[in-house]
Amino acid sequence: MKICCISASEVPSSKANSIQVMKACQALVQAGYKIQLLVPAVDRRISVSVKPSSAKLASFYGLANTFPVEWLPANP
Repeated sequence: MKICCISASEVPSSKANSIQVMKACQALVQAGYKIQLLVPAVDRRISVSVKPSSAKLASFYGLANTFPVEWLPANP
């Protein structure tokens, strides 16, 4: 099953809501689901062309599994 998760949380971030979103997506991947996470690109340094890799995000959040994350243009 494919699941598209949409979050208003900034990624990457050390805030609790960001960590919860990433850990919840990891749990769904571990349960066998195919996950796509959509998050806002509110930080001007993160653009559609320059974004952290899945490996860097996994390291930052301590994730065992990776999944695609897509940053969408947003106005904070």
